Amino acid sequence: MRESLLVIGRRLRPGDAPASEAILGATRLLTRTLVEQGVRLSLLGLVDEGPPLRSLRHRGVRYYLVNRFRWGRGTRYHRWMRRLVSGAMLLEGRPDLLFINHFFAPLRPLRRGKQMAFLISVHNTFAHPPALLPETLILAENDSLAAAARRHYPRHRVELFPPGVDLHRFAPDPARPIEPPFRFLFASSPLPEHDTPAREQAVLNVRGFPLMMTLTRRLAGRLPMETVLLWRTTPAYVLQRIPSDAPVRVIARRIADMPAFWDGFDFCWALFRDAPDVKGMPQSLLEALAKGVPPIVRRGTPWAALLEPRGAAIVVDDPPRPADLQAIEEAARLPERYRRLSQAARRAAEELFDVEERARHLRRLLWGGAYG
Repeated sequence: MRESLLVIGRRLRPGDAPASEAILGATRLLTRTLVEQGVRLSLLGLVDEGPPLRSLRHRGVRYYLVNRFRWGRGTRYHRWMRRLVSGAMLLEGRPDLLFINHFFAPLRPLRRGKQMAFLISVHNTFAHPPALLPETLILAENDSLAAAARRHYPRHRVELFPPGVDLHRFAPDPARPIEPPFRFLFASSPLPEHDTPAREQAVLNVRGFPLMMTLTRRLAGRLPMETVLLWRTTPAYVLQRIPSDAPVRVIARRIADMPAFWDGFDFCWALFRDAPDVKGMPQSLLEALAKGVPPIVRRGTPWAALLEPRGAAIVVDDPPRPADLQAIEEAARLPERYRRLSQAARRAAEELFDVEERARHLRRLLWGGAYG
C-alpha cells in the first residue's frame, strides 16, 4: 500500500517573524521531497501553498485550505482545530501519518490516524508542553531540543531529526573566486519595533548582532572586507546601532534566487545564541554549508558542537579573542585553508542535512519498522 501523509501547517500572517517563515519553508521542503519519493500527500488548511508545493499539483497533492481563520486560544480554538483535522482525516481514509509542525499541539483527542509526528523547531514549544497521544513521534531539530523534549516525554519517542537543505539547488560554484574585498553575509532578520529598548537589545543579542558588529569592526582593520545584512525589514532600532564608518551594508528585500545570491559571498555570520526563543537551526547556516561558504558560529551552541569537530566552521567566543580574528583572517588570506573549510562545510551538509536523506529517514522511522 502506498504511504500516505497528512500535513498540518499554518498560513503566514503579516508581521510574522522571519523565523516562522524559515520553519514553514523547511517543512515545505521536507514534504515536497517526500512526494518526489512517492509518498501520497495531503495538506490541511492553514498551509500557505507557495510555489514549491503548488508545483506538485500534477503529482496528486490534495489541499484542504482554510481561507478564513480567526487566531486565538482556549477551548473554542482547540475544538475548531480538532474538527478540522478529524474531517480531513476522514476524507483521507485514515492516513498513515499525521505530521504537525510546532504550531499545533491541542490534538490529544484525535485517534483516527495510525501515527502522529510532532516536529519541534523552537525551544519555547516547551513553555506549555503539549499533551500528545502516546504513539506520537517527536522530531527534534538538535540535541538541546531533544534534551528539552525528553524532560516531558518518554525518551524512546524522541528522535533527533535535523532539518534539511536542497543540495542540488544549493550546490557550490567551483569557479567562484575568493579574492578581496571579502564579503560576509549576515541573514538573520530582526523582529519589528519593540516597546522597550531592553527588549530590542535582547532580540539583537540572541541573533548575534552585537558580536557580529564587534568582529566586523575589528576585522576591518586587518582585512579588506564588507558585511552585508540581508533583512526583509530594517527597524530603526537596528540602524541606530550601525556606526556610519562601519563596513556594513543593508539589503532590505526578498531575494528570488538565493543560491545565486550566495555565490557573491565568502563567509557567513551564523552567530545565533542557543536561547529559549531561538529556533533549532538557522536557515542561513544550512544554505551556507551546502554552498561551501564557511560559516562563523558562536561557541557553546549546538551547531558549533556539531561543526567544529568536522572542521566545517570557524568557532568564535563572545567576546572574541585575538585568536578568533586570526582564524578568520587566515581563512580569508590562505587559499588552501579556505578550500579545506569550504569542502568540510559541504561535506557536513551532505552527511547531516541532505533533505532527501531526511525524507528517507522519516519514511524508515514511520513505515520501515524502525519506530514502534
